[in-house]
Amino acid sequence: MTKENFLPDDKYEAGTFVSNEFLGSIDLDSDDFEKTAVLEELAGNFDAKEQVKAAYLMGTWELTDRTTLLGGARLEHTSNEYEAYRFVDEETPLEKVTGEDASYTNVLPYVHLRYRLNDLTNVKLAYTHSLARPNYFDLAPYTIIDEDEYYFGNPDLEPTLSKNVDLMIEHYLSDVGILSAGVFYKSISDFIVTRVTEDGSNEYYMPVNAGDGTLTGIETAAQFQLPFIPGLGLYLNYTYTHSEIDNFSIEGREGDDLPLPGSPEHTANASIAYEKGPFNIRLSANYHSDFIDSEEGAIGEEEWEDRYYDEAFHLDLNGGYRLSDIVQLYVEVSNLTNEPMRFYQGSEEYVAQDEYYDRKFLVGIKADW
Repeated sequence: MTKENFLPDDKYEAGTFVSNEFLGSIDLDSDDFEKTAVLEELAGNFDAKEQVKAAYLMGTWELTDRTTLLGGARLEHTSNEYEAYRFVDEETPLEKVTGEDASYTNVLPYVHLRYRLNDLTNVKLAYTHSLARPNYFDLAPYTIIDEDEYYFGNPDLEPTLSKNVDLMIEHYLSDVGILSAGVFYKSISDFIVTRVTEDGSNEYYMPVNAGDGTLTGIETAAQFQLPFIPGLGLYLNYTYTHSEIDNFSIEGREGDDLPLPGSPEHTANASIAYEKGPFNIRLSANYHSDFIDSEEGAIGEEEWEDRYYDEAFHLDLNGGYRLSDIVQLYVEVSNLTNEPMRFYQGSEEYVAQDEYYDRKFLVGIKADW
């Protein structure tokens, strides 16, 4: 039967499917099915132990009546232990692999300077260091061989470090609102991507520290009450980001002008909310432009193989009604526009993945006491 109410409408052919009733009537525990352990899936299991020990030092100085300096540093020591499996094929027993204990230490300084222009306006300057640790599974010393595809973990991955400079001005409004605008710069080292290489008919996948990069941009935000309707509020923000990759270590792509994976150029959020007495309602919109995906295999050996997360616009609605001081009725409707999760390869006309999840409705009662 052809699937009814196919979410992409007539954009794609749904094909032929068995009915839900047929699938629900199958007894998977009967003697009609042979039960075997799927070693390839079991090979995805791993044991991990991570310890993070930290200490910090912080101080605050009132330099003048208008100027405050906050500074300090955080010392972090991270140690990892991993056990994973080597999978060759369904006929070969799984082999447990123990990775060498790995540890590293980071010093993360930070300085925040605030200058008060007047009682309602501040200028803030910050210099900070931060880190992002690799995913647990990426560090596990696994090997999975699926015919001509080879997947490896990488226990030698280094954490991604970022040095950040932020300058912002913020102005508080008399009606509990705020306006803000700022610029930022981030210098990133050892960001991680999954490297894909080919040797004849074989493909090899491994997460690696692929190089360094920079992020520069502007961000603006506004939150205020609209004066013509009491209880009606508006929130807006927009961020523009320009990113570049330096010292790219993927063979064949060293000279390519690529943005950092996972960094859209434009992001924007807006919401309008109304609250009066026991009733409240909020409509929220979120947008991001397309960007190179940060998941496995997003950057290929050639430009046309790069995988992008397409631009998306989401619209959500939520509200509630307080029945008493303790009990509240709430309603949530997400993805009002039925926005798909869409990926493309190289250029937006080449669809790699297009998933639709429809609108979701949630109604409930919650009690607080």
